[in-house]
Amino acid sequence: MKGLALVPVMTAAIMACSEAVVGMKGKGSMSFFITSEYIKLDSFLKAVNAVGSGGEAKSIIAEGDVLVNGAIELRRGRKLRPGDRIELGGHAYLVERQQ
Repeated sequence: MKGLALVPVMTAAIMACSEAVVGMKGKGSMSFFITSEYIKLDSFLKAVNAVGSGGEAKSIIAEGDVLVNGAIELRRGRKLRPGDRIELGGHAYLVERQQ
């Protein structure tokens, strides 16, 4: 279509408070930086583009596909804090505090 412009969409967690930055840290792992005390698991999954919506995050978590610190996590409201390690679909993330 003519005149159609595509605009990048930021997740609510990032747009609302600019709390997260994702960066590479070593081979195959990602650091996820937060400026707040914590980020909830469902918001984290949206921020790293692992899911497209809160409903999709709820489903993936309920299916037991997400590991937090090596254990299956079934609570979408789980508060992730610096030092927590999240694994999903062959990807690993480490939550860190942004200085």
